[in-house]
Amino acid sequence: FIGWDFRKKKNAFAPREFSATVLRVRNGHVIFDPPGVPGTSGSCVLNDAGEVVAIQAFGKDLDDMDTVGGAVGVWGDLLELGKS
Repeated sequence: FIGWDFRKKKNAFAPREFSATVLRVRNGHVIFDPPGVPGTSGSCVLNDAGEVVAIQAFGKDLDDMDTVGGAVGVWGDLLELGKS
């Protein structure tokens, strides 16, 4: 997914590519590690084939002090909504 680059002033708000590993797909959500940073919400999540599979939506702090990311899937029956 693509977000904003907040690492250095000279790169402020430039596009920044994030790569993550899918941990699980559950209830229409893709859970991945590492999460994005603030500003990545709303980004298209692409698979290895370059297809949009989800929209980056959140990060979740875990009880073990780690964090994962989450995205809302846009596949399967979700793509059929609104078609007649």
